[in-house]
Amino acid sequence: MEIFDIVVILILALGGYAGYKKGLLLEVVTFLAFIIAVLSAFKLLKEGMNWLQPYMKDFPQMLPYVTFTLIFLLVFIGIYFLGKFLKSILDYTLLGVFDSAAGAFVGVLKTAFIISLFIWLTSAAKLEFISKYGQKSFAYPVLASFAPNTIHFVSYIIPFQDIFPALKKILENQKA
Repeated sequence: MEIFDIVVILILALGGYAGYKKGLLLEVVTFLAFIIAVLSAFKLLKEGMNWLQPYMKDFPQMLPYVTFTLIFLLVFIGIYFLGKFLKSILDYTLLGVFDSAAGAFVGVLKTAFIISLFIWLTSAAKLEFISKYGQKSFAYPVLASFAPNTIHFVSYIIPFQDIFPALKKILENQKA
């Protein structure tokens, strides 16, 4: 076992513990809240900009960023607190134990995805220090392909590529 493997196991254990503390319900709600908040912020950006424009006359170039951030935070926080409320109810039932165990599993998967994403980005940036340490590791080959494969799979399930050209158009119109 290489040092890389030991570090990865420790980080995954921390992710599992964090997931155990949050539970599956809150892990899923947080993930869904993030996705819904991003999509809502993109979808409501134009309307939000129209609403905030009178208040931001001095900083029109910041309008889309402030609007996006406000919509994102409002939606995310609202969904998150709803999830916390549901989690507090679930903890009083027998399902609370299963929720925590499943949360640990999801926490490990989420942490593995973050590590994999970091490996993928450093590799794309031609920063080979991580791959150098992971050459003899048993975890490195698995982690190196986890994020790219997951993103490729999810792109078939959740097609959201049309959002980015729409956002680019809004931002270009704002600069003019």
